[in-house]
Amino acid sequence: MKKPSSLVKAVYHEHIARFGEPAQSIRYEDAPIGSSTAVPAFVDVMVWPTDEELDITSFATIGMSDREMAKHGERAELHFSLEGDVDPQTTGKITLFLANLSLYPFINHSHLDWWHVIPEAGHIPHFTDMCSVLIHPAFVEDGWSHISHEAQSVKILNIVPITRQELEVYRASGIEGLQRYFEQHDINLFAPR
Repeated sequence: MKKPSSLVKAVYHEHIARFGEPAQSIRYEDAPIGSSTAVPAFVDVMVWPTDEELDITSFATIGMSDREMAKHGERAELHFSLEGDVDPQTTGKITLFLANLSLYPFINHSHLDWWHVIPEAGHIPHFTDMCSVLIHPAFVEDGWSHISHEAQSVKILNIVPITRQELEVYRASGIEGLQRYFEQHDINLFAPR
């Protein structure tokens, strides 16, 4: 088992400082079968359940940032938040979904960034009939968007499942049109729809 780099350790400690100890952390360290692509040695997915102050279950990858994504040489970690409690079986499925999604830029020799859309991200647990995701920046002004460590920067990429209708709005009108659609329809980005 490979030990985490100083950057991955810093990413981990930053999450603990902001969110506290997670209720659960699951490590995924098996590269895809038959893959000759270099991927992170492991990805941990940490889980913070709802609490008295916030009715949001939060998930975060730790380890994706150990490798630079293709093209722009950026590093990133994924966050996924959903409204309410999540049962243990669904939690396990979501952690696996996020671990697999964290490999997407490496397997596809690409990169992920804010406002990108992945039209076929696969079945998204808890979000029935949704298979596309929007990569969202911080949800509030001055929200958490980067982790810096020894001149390296790691972007926080928030995963937001979108419906087929929302995907079509994006394809027809771009990200600005999709944002207008969210506002006009008062869409809760953290809940299934």
